[in-house]
Amino acid sequence: CHSLRQIPNSIGKLALLTELHLKSTAIEELPESIGSLKELETLDASYCKSLARIPNSIGNSTSLSCLNLTECHKHAQLPDSIGFLVYLPRLLLSGCHSLKQIPDAIGKLTSLTKLHLKSTAIEELPESIGSLKELKTLDASYCTSLAHIPNSIGNLTSLSSLDVNGCQKLAQLPDSIGSLVSLRRNVIITLSHDSLVKSMDFHPVQQILLLVGTNMGDVMVWEVSNRARIALRKFKVWDLATCSMALQLEAHVGSVNDLAFSYPKKWLCVVTCGEDKSIKYIFSTATNGKIKVWLYDNQGSRVDHDALGHSSTVMAYNADGKRLFSCGTNKEGESYLVEWNESEGTIKHTYHGLGKSSSGVVQFDTIKNRFLAVGDKFMVKFWDMDNDSLLTSTDANGGLLASPCIRFNKEGVLLAVSTSDNSIKILANSFGIELLRTAEKHILLESLLGVFCR
Repeated sequence: CHSLRQIPNSIGKLALLTELHLKSTAIEELPESIGSLKELETLDASYCKSLARIPNSIGNSTSLSCLNLTECHKHAQLPDSIGFLVYLPRLLLSGCHSLKQIPDAIGKLTSLTKLHLKSTAIEELPESIGSLKELKTLDASYCTSLAHIPNSIGNLTSLSSLDVNGCQKLAQLPDSIGSLVSLRRNVIITLSHDSLVKSMDFHPVQQILLLVGTNMGDVMVWEVSNRARIALRKFKVWDLATCSMALQLEAHVGSVNDLAFSYPKKWLCVVTCGEDKSIKYIFSTATNGKIKVWLYDNQGSRVDHDALGHSSTVMAYNADGKRLFSCGTNKEGESYLVEWNESEGTIKHTYHGLGKSSSGVVQFDTIKNRFLAVGDKFMVKFWDMDNDSLLTSTDANGGLLASPCIRFNKEGVLLAVSTSDNSIKILANSFGIELLRTAEKHILLESLLGVFCR
């Protein structure tokens, strides 16, 4: 009804009305009486390009399950009473070009699962956005004025889709973005190997570089964005002060069981541990469940502990180095994921949800300061560090090992998982995909510059 400009106040008397469709009408406002529609579940005012006002009484329509204001170009403000719609799962505001602010009251919409803000004029998301524990989809794409996303977004543990594509003023993502373990991760790259992958680590700064060790003793570096293997077996350590090579070393004889990038004495090094029993690292673990703590002075171990269940164990700190975790499997196939009281050498937390392993040792990783991830039972499983129960899991589209090797990059937006066919799957959420795209552009630019500068 393109000529319909006004809805009469008497509409509030339709006590049993459950759906009201006003799409593409010429209405300029909704009447206050709209709040009397206690049974109203769907209000579709999309493409009402003259609609400039939603009355405060909308907060009384507590049965609403969908409020659709898509492409209401003149709609400039949501009333604070929106916070009373505690059962509202869908709020669709895409294309509201005049909408510059989302009220703090939106944090009270505890049932909200879908929030669409595409192409609005918002400049920031409110801190209260982190209270939307059920939110699964947040579309803020092409919000060209959006310059800030609050750190509280890391509390959205149900979020599976976050789109900020085309947000030209958004210069930085909050550190908490790595806490979004439910953010949908798609398999976007597969790296093929001739031998079984035993260990991996992402570069701490150049987060598209992946260090890999195999059961044949090979150690290699992949540039994930262009699927290129850029180093194999031999590594050179350079003295940056003199620009001369200080050391060249071979990889292990036998399987490379664990490796990592490290910074002893401010040098970026590759630390490895293999079947030839050579290791030099702050923690060492053995198949009999012994955990020892070492320094770089060759004076012997400083601490000697027993892992839970005398299991063969892998250890790791969280991002800020304040919490220590271990994960291991004993000879009976029982696996343990625990947090340690480092000063006392005792167990603080034991996490539940690991299966019994028929072979191999389960692999794990920490994600920022919030989550733990374990490769177990052909899946990757996730725990909140402060909750003993399993949070979520993924099978990465199948083909994983029973106890796959896993590794996140520093920001938690890329996940490398080993497969049964000697490959590595790279899973990425939307931010990981953007990271790889940016890297690809830089590589292309460098190659073009190389051509023109010859």
